Amino acid sequence: MWLLSKLFAYRWANFFRFIHHSDAGELYLYGQLKPFMTEDTNSRCERLLKTEHVLQIAATNMTERAMALTSTKLIRLGKSWGVIDRNTDGVITSPHFHVSEIKKVQVGGVGRNDHMFVLLKNGQLYSMGIGCNYGELGRLDSFTDTLQCVTDGVDDVWGGGWHCHFTRRDGTLHAFGFNQDGRCGVGHLNAVPVPEEVKSMRNKGVISTANGCFSALLTREGHAYIAGTNSNISTFVRIRGLEDVFVTAIASGVYKIMALGQTGNLYATDTTGQYKEVKELKQFSDPRIIDIGAAGPNAHAVLLWI
Repeated sequence: MWLLSKLFAYRWANFFRFIHHSDAGELYLYGQLKPFMTEDTNSRCERLLKTEHVLQIAATNMTERAMALTSTKLIRLGKSWGVIDRNTDGVITSPHFHVSEIKKVQVGGVGRNDHMFVLLKNGQLYSMGIGCNYGELGRLDSFTDTLQCVTDGVDDVWGGGWHCHFTRRDGTLHAFGFNQDGRCGVGHLNAVPVPEEVKSMRNKGVISTANGCFSALLTREGHAYIAGTNSNISTFVRIRGLEDVFVTAIASGVYKIMALGQTGNLYATDTTGQYKEVKELKQFSDPRIIDIGAAGPNAHAVLLWI
């Protein structure tokens, strides 16, 4: 039995895709492979990029694209009406760096308005793709088919819907992109076309964010925060119901939050309409759970240590 190190899943319309990245460097696709299929294909599994050793896979529940980082290539996996490209025609190259210099890849966007982020080991952050003039690429332009540098001095990065968060090496959190309902968390509701510091999280030790049609984030002290729900929370505030929980992982669907407590307790809430308090999912809580990930607008996937 495989011991999976990462699970990423995304959903578009009624077609589910589950992309697994195993310790063996193998990439698999689960679920329906073509549109409008009447047969039950939920248990179907297909290996992608069979000749490659996959190091990272980036996918979201809101876009039609994924990115795979292998030992020799950076590959863009596209989806068109339910079909994943199964070849390496989507290889991305850049004159600015070699694939061995890449630290992390991320995907953001909604539908076909997708964009990719590449973080180098030297701290430079690059982006490419299609935006909607809200600064989704971290620049004022709305489209580029080549990787362009956004900024430097970056320690980590997280994509999402139409916005992105990253931490600099000095520990500060920054955001750019579409800021509806204040989802960037910068304290206002205007678009953020170039990186802007999230001052409310200064010195809080942010270690990850989960971005859907809102933003949730996690600090090294196990505190979970949220911004950008439909109640116009434009700065990050603690998530109600998790104030006394040491959170070890947080995930978002398009409208949902899921959090994992230190003892394997699972918590979830719906952010549509007025933001509601997180409730514990006692029937699913299990101390064997080591990580969680989003799996579409209305569901979540849970990683178990098996």
